[in-house]
Amino acid sequence: MKGDTVNHSDVMLKLSQRTGIPLRALRDVFDVYAEVILDYCAEGKRVVMKDIGTLKVVDTPARMGRNVVEGTPVPIPAGRRVKMIAHKTLKNALLN
Repeated sequence: MKGDTVNHSDVMLKLSQRTGIPLRALRDVFDVYAEVILDYCAEGKRVVMKDIGTLKVVDTPARMGRNVVEGTPVPIPAGRRVKMIAHKTLKNALLN
């Protein structure tokens, strides 16, 4: 862990320490978990992660932006984004 950033390895190590499950097994399970979530998001489905939040795919309309250097209008195409809506448990954890 560097500063305030926790990476994938940090999370896997802590999960292994708390559960006693070997690190390699946890990594394999988490890799499949991430693939499943990505598949559902690609299909446009909402993914609910208990006590953390909900991932929701949102379509964004095409719009005009501005080139900040030249000041000229630039078309921004329509797209899809993932929006995370934090659950109450996560919000409360941030307050404590």
